[in-house]
Amino acid sequence: MNIQKRSDHLPTKIEDLNKWILIGKVKLKSQIAAIKAIKDINESIAAKEAALSDTQDLAEELLYAEARLGEMLAKGSPKGTFKKGGEKSLPDGINKKQSHISKSLYKNPDKIAEVVSEAREKGEVPVRQHVLNRIRSPHSMVGVMTGNEENYTPKEIIEKVRYVLGVIDLDPASCEYAQRVVKAKRYYTEKDNGLSKTWKGNVFLNPPYGMPKIRQFTDKLINELSNMSSAILLTNDQTDTLWWQKCASEANLICLHKGRISFDTPNGTRTSPTNGQTLFYYGNEKELFYCAFSTIGLIVRRLRDDDAL
Repeated sequence: MNIQKRSDHLPTKIEDLNKWILIGKVKLKSQIAAIKAIKDINESIAAKEAALSDTQDLAEELLYAEARLGEMLAKGSPKGTFKKGGEKSLPDGINKKQSHISKSLYKNPDKIAEVVSEAREKGEVPVRQHVLNRIRSPHSMVGVMTGNEENYTPKEIIEKVRYVLGVIDLDPASCEYAQRVVKAKRYYTEKDNGLSKTWKGNVFLNPPYGMPKIRQFTDKLINELSNMSSAILLTNDQTDTLWWQKCASEANLICLHKGRISFDTPNGTRTSPTNGQTLFYYGNEKELFYCAFSTIGLIVRRLRDDDAL
């Protein structure tokens, strides 16, 4: 992502940009307080959404502004003076900590994009600390998929999936290594771009868990249900997200896994994500799904409008 393109409307001098950021932070703090006040006095949903949207926009702009500042500090600005005693020094108003943080943001635009996308999905405000946490602990929300370079769905889960589906016709987010366990008739790698294909038959999907890919893959699954015989979806149990809610609303049964699933790695060890997992079932063999997965989690289903309580 081009940081300069995202921030081409901002001040072009380091000192001016730094002042813009400081003012923006004060404004952001005020807007966050305003959102809380709107919630406390039970204002309309429209008022809350409008206030949140404005605040999210400002927060995102501030993140890219700080990244742009980091870029200018890292490269040196023709419009600022850096030299003092033959060594590079910081402009007035910028300390070493601020310089380090800004440069970290500049070097990790993908982490900014991830945090912004996830925050908007959850109805939250993306803040700098969330990005820094992602940079320091890149695997805290790592994408875990059957075809991830590091983590693979374990055999004991795949055996249950195969018990329900009979045969796995398609794994649309996978790789050759993962197929030693999954053994799908067909699979798509990152290079194949499964999002561009039609999904048919019995599908098992363990998508990349980072945003926006998890939303893209789960949306694709829901949109392809009419083309498929049945499907089992494995994700993190992020029940507060829109994509999770959408998956749950369409599922015939849901397994809320007890504890966290330990995923396989190429070196033979096992790893585990920071939160639990959900398995969604889309199909008619509900008894089979219950028999297979009730031993490892709570089985639930959504009540429809015409269901008796």
